[in-house]
Amino acid sequence: MRYLLLALLGLIGWALYRTLTKPRADAGTTRRETANLGLEVIEVTRALPVAAIGGRSYRLVDGRCVRYRLPNHAPGAARFELLQRAGTEDGVLASGWQLVVRGGAVSPRLREELVRITKEWTEGYLELEGDEQGICAFWDEAHGQDSIWRVKGYLDSIAEAVR
Repeated sequence: MRYLLLALLGLIGWALYRTLTKPRADAGTTRRETANLGLEVIEVTRALPVAAIGGRSYRLVDGRCVRYRLPNHAPGAARFELLQRAGTEDGVLASGWQLVVRGGAVSPRLREELVRITKEWTEGYLELEGDEQGICAFWDEAHGQDSIWRVKGYLDSIAEAVR
């Protein structure tokens, strides 16, 4: 029994070692690859939401994140911000999300896309904005290549919804 336990612990240790030492692309490589997708990538300072204990409230703290921007947002479309704000409920978006719209109203198709995103995204910080210059995702890109593709898909689906 003791040898079985030692073998099991050894296997768990090996799996943790392989997971933690897995080679990762550095930020520069990741950003170059992302730029090849047609996105403008820049690190920015932004007021980031930090949830309080229990997740029922939040405060905004200046911090660094990455902005991915898909240029050429539809001219004249309403400016919107899809924000993560702990404790917010609007009855349509998933809990903890807030939609702020300026200069008109979002189309039903865009609202549908934004609702879908709030229900799908569970990776951590992500906020989306649309304005005259483009559609932006502000997020923590440390979640890896799969998450980059998801965020790119979100930006593309939002761009389609506002056309």
